[in-house]
Amino acid sequence: MLSSSQFPPVDPLEMGNPDTACITYKLSLAVYRPLFEEVWGKGSFAISFPANTASICATREGLRYLAGAPRQSC
Repeated sequence: MLSSSQFPPVDPLEMGNPDTACITYKLSLAVYRPLFEEVWGKGSFAISFPANTASICATREGLRYLAGAPRQSC
């Protein structure tokens, strides 16, 4: 129980984000982006995401999978 509460945003079995960069990417596309920028500033998403970021974030293993690492099973 304790271990499941440690990193839910980057646990592929919990919130489905392979890493924190994908969380930032998804926030940059969200309808509530202006609210986030209101708190953290307009430059919060001044990030040049790679062209394949959506593909990376769509996999449970993220960049590890696209880089050729073996897939993890559930």
